[in-house]
Amino acid sequence: MKKLKLGELAHYAEIAAAITVVVSLIYVGRQVEENTAAIRSSTMQAVANSSDIALQNQAADEDLTRIRMTGNADISALTELEAIRYMSVNRGQWLRMQNIYAQQQLGVLDEGFWYTYSRIICDIYSPPGVRATWSDHSGVLEPDFVKFVESCGD
Repeated sequence: MKKLKLGELAHYAEIAAAITVVVSLIYVGRQVEENTAAIRSSTMQAVANSSDIALQNQAADEDLTRIRMTGNADISALTELEAIRYMSVNRGQWLRMQNIYAQQQLGVLDEGFWYTYSRIICDIYSPPGVRATWSDHSGVLEPDFVKFVESCGD
């Protein structure tokens, strides 16, 4: 058996180290993919839960449902107290939708899921009462989200 010189041993050690680095990078890449999938799944579940809670709360409150229907058609048809409730519910809704938009911008929402919510956002923006009160909300929302919402009418 041939005795290896120190330089040859160092060369083989470098090759072994390079192979180890490549294998480690492949492993880390797979771990990142799995983590990304878990984050996406968790985010989509949180978004769905938030939407479900908001819809359930409104469905359980006949008075709030009436206020939303009336306000969406004509905000001036509401009493002062009803208008405040209408505005509060809408503000909460816009904050939830802005959060969903931000999650999409961060790349943690599936494209199909985002497509659904982008349509929901545009549907929320369409009633006359919502458009009449939009400026009360848009000033506190993230500018890119505001641009997205306002592009719904285009």
